[in-house]
Amino acid sequence: MQNDYAQIPLIKDDAIFIADAHFMPLHTDLTHQSKVSSQALLEYFEHLLNNIQTIPSQIFLMGDIAHLLLGKIPSSIQSNKALLNAIQSLSQYTQIWWFEGNHDFKLTGLTSLSSVRIIPRSQQPKLFYTMHQAQKKHLLLAHGDIFLNTKYELYIRLMNTQILNAIMYALDTLSRGRVYRSIIAKVNANTIKQGRSDNIHTFAQSRIQAYNAYMQKVLKNAQNITLDAIIEGHFHIGKTCKGETLYVSLPSFYISRSICDIKSLFT
Repeated sequence: MQNDYAQIPLIKDDAIFIADAHFMPLHTDLTHQSKVSSQALLEYFEHLLNNIQTIPSQIFLMGDIAHLLLGKIPSSIQSNKALLNAIQSLSQYTQIWWFEGNHDFKLTGLTSLSSVRIIPRSQQPKLFYTMHQAQKKHLLLAHGDIFLNTKYELYIRLMNTQILNAIMYALDTLSRGRVYRSIIAKVNANTIKQGRSDNIHTFAQSRIQAYNAYMQKVLKNAQNITLDAIIEGHFHIGKTCKGETLYVSLPSFYISRSICDIKSLFT
């Protein structure tokens, strides 16, 4: 929950958004699609690092950047080392915000991400503002797996409990990574699908309603702020609905290799 509304962070006019890359370590057994997508993400980060002058001033990683990254599990950190190193290297040249998703979480405190601004799920959605045509626009950003249903909420909260993470840490240590390798093999085998967009306007309105309710009930000190836009991932839709509140369902990098910039979202 955000409390200091006088310090709402700015989204700069060259900011980019990457969502749902579902990076899978290249040394593991992967499908062709997973290998190509994961390699493409590392190559994009490498391209930026080799061309420092082209790096945008902000990069927003909107969750599920990794397909399975548990920040408190040593084997998971080691398995995703190439991804973590690339992101930390980029953070030396640009401001990086990483919104935890439902596939990558418990990232706060990782020394390998010491320069990255981590936004845990408990702090999502987060309020930002940007300037568009000399006007201040307020936006709520989140991975997107919020305001769904009670069953999912209970599941994801359980996954984030200290007790469960302590058990997983112990199992990982005692099994010397065998438990994690077994889990990741099963997770990597799951098919990652394109989200449905045939009824995007109805879907967008339901999401806008949920976010507006959050603004009114939770962000009480922000009740005088108009919600101009919502940007979220998770659903793999890749569609934008324009109206009184702009709704952006970011595309999945895994599926389309798409990267969005803030300017294109408001044009």
